[in-house]
Amino acid sequence: LLHLCEMVRLSLVHGLTPASAHGFAWFGVLIGQHFGHHREGYRFAALAQQLVLRHRQTAFEAKALFALEIASVWAQPLTAALATSRAVFAAGVERGDLAVACFACHHTVNDMLVRGDPLDEVEREIEAGLGFVRRAGFADVVDELLTQQRFVKSLRGQTREFGLFSGDDFDEVLINYIADSFK
Repeated sequence: LLHLCEMVRLSLVHGLTPASAHGFAWFGVLIGQHFGHHREGYRFAALAQQLVLRHRQTAFEAKALFALEIASVWAQPLTAALATSRAVFAAGVERGDLAVACFACHHTVNDMLVRGDPLDEVEREIEAGLGFVRRAGFADVVDELLTQQRFVKSLRGQTREFGLFSGDDFDEVLINYIADSFK
């Protein structure tokens, strides 16, 4: 929290650096998430994206877009957030920022679910995301997408019981036991 505030302060007092976009972007997410200043947070994230584009800081493009996607969920129609999430993925792949591209896969599915997209479309998006994220080797995002996949299967009545994730190919009790053993 404090380091982001300091990054913004230093940028305002002493001028912009390539890191200013990062500071503005995540400061925007922070003030939206923790203080409920969603519109202001969105404006900071949008400013970060404008700085990246204006100064051709392509290395920061995916990260700035990622913060903008998060802020967009609070301050823009979900269609805009979803379009931004897809742009995050494309920028991450193009710029070699695989971590951000992987997180975009998860956020794209979140946006689709919240928007109420047809579940068959959401399932296709999850499968595509799983393929990419597995190839990239990001186990945490694989787990997030698998959880979303089980949620969709539960909504479609494809689990043993509504509201649970267990089915012929998934044991929720075993997964919870394994997860608890890492605590």
